Amino acid sequence: MPNCDQHDAFGKAEQLRQQIEQLNPQGIHTTASFGISDLTSMPDDACFDTLLKITDYALYRAKNEGRNRVFTISMAQS
Repeated sequence: MPNCDQHDAFGKAEQLRQQIEQLNPQGIHTTASFGISDLTSMPDDACFDTLLKITDYALYRAKNEGRNRVFTISMAQS
């Protein structure tokens, strides 16, 4: 999300998560988990693969901590 800091990204992902949870298509309870990482917290020499790995780690943290949630992480936390 260009021009979006970690706080804004969290808010947008949380809003989307709530909308997905309310869909209930054909009576099926639907949830979503999101992982968010912050490009600005990464070293200047970090590559896309590093960003993707950190974001993937954040997604798995969201799933492991109960699913249906948004989890943010920065390089300082990883």
